[in-house]
Order: sequence, then C-alpha cells, then structure tokens
Amino acid sequence: MLKKTPFYFYLIFLLLSSTVLKAQTACFVPSALKGCAPFNITLDASCAVYDATSVTPQYNYDYLNHPGGTFFTTSTSHPYTAPGTYRILQFIGTLATQKFVDIIIVASPDPIFTLKSCIGRSVDLTIADPIYDKFEINWGDGSPAVTVLPATTTNHSYTTDGSKSITVKGIFLPNSSCASANKSIYVLQSIIKPDLTQLKVLKQHSTLGKIELTYNATVGQEYNIERSVNGGAYTIINPTPITGTGVQTYTDANLNTQSNVYQYRIVTFDDCSATSTSDPIYSIVIKATPTNALNTVTWNGNPSVTLFNLKRNNVSQTLATPTSTSFTDNSVVCLTSYCYNTTATLSTNTLSGAPQKSISIDTCIIAQSTNIPPKIDNVNSTILGNTATINWTPAAPGITHKLYQSINGGSYSLLTQTTGITYSYILPNLNSTYCYQIDYTNLCGKDAPKSQSTCPAILEGTLTGTSITLNWSVYGGFNGTGVKEYKVQKLDQNNVVVSEVSVGLSTTFTETVNLTDPFVNYRIITIPTDPTFATTFSNNVLFKFEAEIFAPDIFTPNGDNSNDIFIVKGRFIKDYSITIFSRWGEVVYVGTDITQGWNGLNNFTYAPEGAYTYKIVASDVNNKEFTKTGTITLSR
Repeated sequence: MLKKTPFYFYLIFLLLSSTVLKAQTACFVPSALKGCAPFNITLDASCAVYDATSVTPQYNYDYLNHPGGTFFTTSTSHPYTAPGTYRILQFIGTLATQKFVDIIIVASPDPIFTLKSCIGRSVDLTIADPIYDKFEINWGDGSPAVTVLPATTTNHSYTTDGSKSITVKGIFLPNSSCASANKSIYVLQSIIKPDLTQLKVLKQHSTLGKIELTYNATVGQEYNIERSVNGGAYTIINPTPITGTGVQTYTDANLNTQSNVYQYRIVTFDDCSATSTSDPIYSIVIKATPTNALNTVTWNGNPSVTLFNLKRNNVSQTLATPTSTSFTDNSVVCLTSYCYNTTATLSTNTLSGAPQKSISIDTCIIAQSTNIPPKIDNVNSTILGNTATINWTPAAPGITHKLYQSINGGSYSLLTQTTGITYSYILPNLNSTYCYQIDYTNLCGKDAPKSQSTCPAILEGTLTGTSITLNWSVYGGFNGTGVKEYKVQKLDQNNVVVSEVSVGLSTTFTETVNLTDPFVNYRIITIPTDPTFATTFSNNVLFKFEAEIFAPDIFTPNGDNSNDIFIVKGRFIKDYSITIFSRWGEVVYVGTDITQGWNGLNNFTYAPEGAYTYKIVASDVNNKEFTKTGTITLSR
C-alpha cells in the first residue's frame, strides 16, 4: 500500500523552489457557484499568471474534507455526485500563489409552485421555492418558455378551455438546470352555473334523517354545497370543495327531517373568487294521520312550487288545487296499509330546461275505522248443468266472505267461507229453488250487512204427447237492476245452441216437438237490464225420445172384462211384432199391432193355464231396433 505524502512536504518543496520561479498569480473562475447533484463543474484559469514552462496550476476540488496532496489534480473539470459544500483550491508554485472558491451542491429538489385558474382561461403561477436562483416555465401550449425569479407570480392566458399541463424547472446561476415539476390545471372561459336538479328525502327522522341531492357537475369547476334550516342563513356543509363531472349525488345525513325544512344551493367558484350559485331546492316534510275511515295527509309548501303530485301506493291522487298541501283520503279499508309521497315541481329549471324536483319520503300508515262496512251489492248466480256458481265483487283484498244458502224459500244457512270472488258446487236437487246472500267481517272486526239475494233460474219441463211445457223460477240478482228478458235456448248433443227464443219476462214456454228427434235439450238464459252485468243460465232439462215398452206379467182371460187380454204398452214405437210361446216352444200367438193383444186362445181353443214366454221385436222413431223377451202367466 502506498503511503500518502504529507501536505507539508509539498509546502517545503514549493518554498525551496520558489526562489527560482518567476512571479505567479493564482486565479480561476468556476462555471457556477451552485449546482444540483449530479453536477459537473469546469474552471476557467485564463486569468492566472505563471510560467507555463516550469509550473502547472493544480486543483483540489474538496480541499475542506481532503487537504492531502494526493487529492490535487491538474484537471480543470470535476463531477460532484453528492450534495454538500465543497472548497476548490488552486495552487501555483508557492503559498502566495493559491486561491480557493466555495461551491454549493444541492439535492436537486422539485421546484415548489402554486397555480390558480381564473375565468377568461387565465392562470396565475406563483413560485414559492427559495432554493433556486431562477425558474423556467413551460406553459404547455406551444408558447415560448419564460424565466422568472423566486417569490414571483406570473400570469398566462390560454386560447382554449381544457386541462393544461405546466412544467417548472429550477436553475442555479448562471445556467445550471436542475429538477423540474409538472402540474395540471383546468381552465375555463367562464363559470357554468351549478345545475342542481333534484332533492329527495331518503329518511324522515328526528335525528337520523337523510337527504340526497342530485346535480350535474362540470369538469374543471369546484363546488360547495350550502344548507339553510327553516329559512336561516346558508352554511357550507361539505368539508372540502367537490369536483367531478356528469351526474353527481350528495347525501346530507343526521338531520331532523321530521320537523325541519332544509333548503340547499350549490356554489361554484374559481381560484380568483369568481362565483356562480344554483337555484335553491327545499325539502318536503310529509305527514299522514289515520282517523275514523279516512286518512289525512299534509305537507309543507313553497312559493316556487307550480305543482304537487301526490301518490297513494304509487297511484296519483287528485288534489283540490295543483299547489294544495293537504289531502283527505276517504277511500280506505280498515287495517290496510297506505303509503303516501309527494313530488313538487318547481318554477326554476335545470340547464336542460326541465323543472327542478323535490321528492318527499314515503310515509305509511294503517287505516282505522269504527264504521259498519258496506254490504256487497254485486252478487249473481248461474248454473252449468247441475253446478251452481255464485260470483261477487269483493269488499277488499284478503276479506273472508261468508256465503249463505236458502232452499225453497227457507231460512238462510252458512254454505261456505272463502277469500275468493266465486264459489261453485253441485246442486243437491234440481227440483228445488235456491237463493244466496253474502256478508263479511272487515279487518277491524265490524260485520257488514248481508247482500241482496241472488237466485238462479231453476228450469222444469213436462212432455204431453208431442207438446213440451217449460217452467222456471224468477232470477234474482243483478244488484236489483232487474231482468230485461228471458230466452229459451235449445241445445244439441254437444251443448251447442241451435235455436233461441225470447219470451220477455214470462217464466213459462210451450212448444210442439218432432218426436223423430232423439232428444231435445233446453235451458233458460237471463238477460240483465244493466248491460254491465253478465248473462246467467239455468240448469238444463233433457227430453229423450227413445222407445219404451211395458208388458204385464199376468193376465186372466175369464170373460169378466178385467185383465182379459195380454196387451203391451209403448212409447215412440214405429214398428212392432210379438210372438208368444208355450212352455214346449209352440207358437200360440203372433201380432204386429201394438194396440191389439192376445186373448188367451190358441186356434180358437182356450190355452191352458200356466207360464208362457214372449219375444218382442220393435224399432223406435229413429229406426233403432231392439228386442225384449219375458214371461207372462195365464190364469183363469
């Protein structure tokens, strides 16, 4: 390892040699007295006087910390990599020919500056940094950079709105460029009025109330939200200015929205104290109170309101005037929940031209009543086949209806209970008449009167020869509005109407039928006077025209003129033949006329007493053939 040579050795050497040197003058000029790391300094030694043939100026660039001779160099440039204060020593031959200059190297911090945006697209830039000797500002819009001193404010105007990027560079004299810093700022030609569009009460409470504001924000603008309570002075409620763009919401909480009326406005401002204020919006306090069979709803008004839209269970209600602040709801059902809210349309408009809105909370109450509930009026009945169906308009949703039945004019008894609006069941006897009534108990425990009776038409019919007579009971129902007419309908085997005859208000009908038809089917349709009611039907009455034969099982041909002839009776017979056999199979009688019978003779002699068999072959009026066999006893 090499040993360092003490500095005093150089001094002795220089003293011994000074006698031979000419007069010398140490002198140099550094390229800068201050710089930022890393920094390369250069020295201009042209001002020094010395004999260049015998001596060369030497330099120590960190003499304070490293005075040793090994740190001397003849180089006129040197890099500094760390911040600090450094002494540069120039030495030319003797102690008398030396000079030093102190250099400061700093850590190259970012320049510190502030920006203010003002209307007219104007920006004020203030240098708050005391470190650098001067600063270079690049405005970011293509304009020439400017150089300013510390603690100065410089103004610049832009030609377009928008976000601008500004760069500031720190410089040490004479021209040592250091770190730079960049900031963005939004510039506007003018402030746009805040667009406060809607207020909505989210919670109505004495201490925990909430209100939500909706507004449209403009990029580059800052906003403060101001609140007034019950007409008092406005105060700012947001802790820091609000920025954003597009539709924004702000929720104000922990309020007494149960009693207080809050009014809000939004103020926008620039950095130079120019402001613009929105139109105000106020909150609505809505209250609903149940009393006997009605609900009373009230809310506060405001001079700026042009219209209130009150809704009950989301259905708009009709107010006395467009700006009424109360509503009496007498169309309520006991123990039923009703929710009310109102929306105020204000005379002030948003920037889009739509009016500002203020929306209350939904307030819900349970209706109360001690009144006797109304009876159910619209009760009707009809019959399909032998099934009766009773239908009605319900008093209210969820009500249990009690359906009563009267048979043949007797007292009413409970038939069923149901929450529905219709009930069907099979009638036990179509030869009886039936009437029905309905009542109910409302949710408050009050019994409604029984409804008017409804009685479906019950149809009966008789056949005499070829004449059919129909009779039916009077229909009851249609809420007492009456029957316009009855119609007799004739149906085919598929219950399709093939004919219809109006009989007015008569309850009887007679017609002659063609017995060649296999059957005839009737029902009565009842037409209401009030066309809003549906027509109703009676039961069906079916007449079948199939062949019927009756043969006695004994006859007594003894000449007493009582049961002397075995004669067959029948209906709807077209062709007929009978053969009678003895017990041994002998034919004793053959006949083709149903009106004639066997007199008990066999070839003009009395047939013996005993049992005989017969075989009848016949066809009905529809040419349907059938055979009937049996036994007849002959007794004298």
